Amino acid sequence: KQTGNAVYNYATPVMYHRSSFFKRQISRMGSGSTVNKPLLLLLSILCMSATFVDSHLHDIIKGMDVSAKGTVVILSRFFILLSDNKGLDWNLLGVPNSSGGEEFTEIVLSPAFDEDQTIFFGGKYWSNDGGVNWQVFKSLDYGDMWNSNPCAWSRSDAITFHPHYNHEDVTERRKMVMMATRSKVWVSDDGGAAGFRKLGLSSSIDLEFAKESSHKCPMLATIGSATYLTTPSMAVFKTTDFGETWSDVLPATTELGEVTQIQVDRTTANALLLVTLDNVYRMTLPSSSRSTPTLVTTLLPERSPNSDIFVVGTHNGAGEESSAFISRSRCSGKQAAGVRECRNTSQDNLAVSHTFNGSSPEWNVMKINDYFAFDRGSQPSSCFNMPEFSHIRGVPGTSIVYVGTYSGIYRSDDGGDSWLELDTIANIATTLAISPAENDGGNIALVTTCTYSGGCFLGEVNVTALENNDAVRVTDMVPESCLQAPKKKNIPPQKQCLDKGRYSVSVRSPSFGRDHIALRIEDEPKIHARIQRSTNDFADIDGVTTVLETKIDAEECEETGICSPDFPGIRVIKYSPNFKIDNTVFVAGVQGLWSSTDRGLTFKRKSGIPRALDEQCAKCNMTTTGWTGRDIVSLAFSPHFKDDETMVAVSQTSSTRADKHKRYISVSTDRGGSWTDMIDESWIVDHKFWTSAVITDGPNSRAGLTVVGTMSSLGHWRVEDKIKYDQIYVNQAGEAPYNDVTWSELSYRKQGNPGLEQGGFSGYGVAVLPTGEYAAFLWSGGMIIGKVRRDKAKMNNLRKYATPRLGGDSNLPGSANEKSINEMVMVSPDRRHKGAIFGVDKQKIYASVNKGETWQEVLSIPYREPRVGSETKLGYALCVLPPDQLDENLCIC
Repeated sequence: KQTGNAVYNYATPVMYHRSSFFKRQISRMGSGSTVNKPLLLLLSILCMSATFVDSHLHDIIKGMDVSAKGTVVILSRFFILLSDNKGLDWNLLGVPNSSGGEEFTEIVLSPAFDEDQTIFFGGKYWSNDGGVNWQVFKSLDYGDMWNSNPCAWSRSDAITFHPHYNHEDVTERRKMVMMATRSKVWVSDDGGAAGFRKLGLSSSIDLEFAKESSHKCPMLATIGSATYLTTPSMAVFKTTDFGETWSDVLPATTELGEVTQIQVDRTTANALLLVTLDNVYRMTLPSSSRSTPTLVTTLLPERSPNSDIFVVGTHNGAGEESSAFISRSRCSGKQAAGVRECRNTSQDNLAVSHTFNGSSPEWNVMKINDYFAFDRGSQPSSCFNMPEFSHIRGVPGTSIVYVGTYSGIYRSDDGGDSWLELDTIANIATTLAISPAENDGGNIALVTTCTYSGGCFLGEVNVTALENNDAVRVTDMVPESCLQAPKKKNIPPQKQCLDKGRYSVSVRSPSFGRDHIALRIEDEPKIHARIQRSTNDFADIDGVTTVLETKIDAEECEETGICSPDFPGIRVIKYSPNFKIDNTVFVAGVQGLWSSTDRGLTFKRKSGIPRALDEQCAKCNMTTTGWTGRDIVSLAFSPHFKDDETMVAVSQTSSTRADKHKRYISVSTDRGGSWTDMIDESWIVDHKFWTSAVITDGPNSRAGLTVVGTMSSLGHWRVEDKIKYDQIYVNQAGEAPYNDVTWSELSYRKQGNPGLEQGGFSGYGVAVLPTGEYAAFLWSGGMIIGKVRRDKAKMNNLRKYATPRLGGDSNLPGSANEKSINEMVMVSPDRRHKGAIFGVDKQKIYASVNKGETWQEVLSIPYREPRVGSETKLGYALCVLPPDQLDENLCIC
């Protein structure tokens, strides 16, 4: 793709260097390991029985659909993802923006998705290229706000398609889409491209709409040659000309309950299912238009107390096989009626029947901890106001079925009798570090990236080959360290690793090729936060030393009155730019700043960044933790740190969620010994939601100290008089000690307000090149680069390039509570690599050797293998109380 002078070819496979690095990794599995075998056995048992239990690792499936040929598209907790290989790995399609206060969730694929690549998202956005680009649905006569209601935002039955949308005869196809909003129905004649027009409805429908409450939504379904509309009062209407005329099918009734869903029954021919909170009714459609449909109650599994039907799904499998699914939840299908009522969901279940099309179907009921208990941290989803099960979709003509849950997405290969957990989030990259490789470090960069909860991974990239534009294959990264698994030579290393520690940051030294020094942060929330050091690349546990433990134990806390906060986390490891001479390493986080001057062997606490006199924590106990000062989110050095000893930090009042927006940019000119807040006196409050800060020119340069920061304005993007997304600022007026500066917004051509994805710049996607140029990366892809002029508050030689989505998905995880994210875009610190830039897009690593003009995929973090989980295998109970003793209140499990 051409974008101005930029060639956008980041999908091109490129060179991945295989060196002794891989031989070393594989040799760790061999019989010559020095690992203590009894200790290994104990650790292996513990790892296999307790891996992830305390991490509360899960992805929440908010939307899901499956194409006729098996492509799966989901909306997870953060991402729109697509898989075309049964969920073994996923492509990132988008990071939906929710800053407007709207919760778009539902994913609907067109019936011809495998040909036309059309996806509908939240009733507002659509893509006709498989999710690469997104557009907003338009109304032909009602403006942009025509569908500003939650019907199609979160309901798949608010959208349906013309009966001939995917007709076998291409000349008979009608690419028409129907969408229901509150008391209105709309049709697009070209799949949404030109817009939707409002339909005129029959007087019967208008009368029923007038009776319904304003928050209730009509529902749509297409079967055979007709499209059906039902209201919550169970009034059913039919159209055979896609909305031009309507006929009455069933009258409204108050005796059978409120309809919450309508869908096609795929276990039998010519039937629809009308779902209420208590029952599922099969409406068999007559062959003659003059006959009245029959409505029959289906036989359901036994109902547990206070639970309502929330999910119903049917699947036509291979041959005559079929499956029907029912999930009841104590988090209540009443949400469909606008009521958010959640009780304890630990007894939610999923029932499957393969005889649903008969008069007396048999049901097999599966509890959460039969297959879905992995990574739960003992918390039921009722704590988060949502049911345990959310979606059921199958691949027609096969035995493959997918279920979306609060714990992620699961796949069944036997029609729903057993389930495999699929990884969408465990191995997502959260940090990035670049160093010279152990061998041939002048040509080869060692890339280290840690993941959400899958450990850290390593890979090597031949930078010289990138400069020469050599195109060779992309390779998976390998785990940083492994506790030795059973010795089976045919098992690849990534499957043998049992070490799944939560290492939030792992960094090799700038002279790694000679000294082999590696440091990493190991965080166990509320238990410990420590720095581990290795000189054998974490090859075995005997070579790993804990060199810093920041958690103050209870005994010392009681004796001294100096205590750690509940979360003592470490966020940052930074080697000094002059490390080869000064041997200095900086570590920062919730409890302030530490430094080492002996290459990471020992650490001493520095002053940290003190809070201002009137600055108060939202939930801190200042009598015990006031000494820690602010929570340091990021550190950056002056380009001339060797001479001017200048650093800049972004800190926040505390790590608690209530203080996550109270951030300051502070500067130190004595290697972190003391700090000054860079305050603009013209602002009403001193703090802003700073998301990054870097130094492009040091205090001794001709331009003077130049600090460039990104700031999130946190507002609602519909407010047109203000730009409500991340912007770039530079300090103008103000000299040493820089306690009174003027922050000015950089002048450059702004993009419009954000659409599906958040606008503005990612705080974890900024970089300063060796040339002094500043690069900032947009949330939705793309970057700007240029030389910042402090005096003019502008960027000289500004260029814009297309890029992957580099920089992470949110500024929140790097600063709130127990989550840690560090840089996601980095310039190699090794001068021999000539300013090569590396960036992470979920699980793919990209590199640019021409200042961002073109990007190439160089590495990929493998997804975790599918796995089966149950309470007995995990060794802990999801709920310790028996059902008859469960409280009805929230989160009492």
